[in-house]
Amino acid sequence: MKTKKALNGMAAGEVLHLITTDPASSEDIPVLVEQLECEILETSDGGGAYHFYIKKG
Repeated sequence: MKTKKALNGMAAGEVLHLITTDPASSEDIPVLVEQLECEILETSDGGGAYHFYIKKG
């Protein structure tokens, strides 16, 4: 929900760097990004954290 709120408050073209420790985010975030018509630019994980760079559409 916080991710959706953050993306809705951004202008088109801006990039959100999302950091989460929830393993389910690797499945949940891509679904949310598609629903919001945004784009995942890059993902990585390490040290128990998952990073997503999401470009607002």
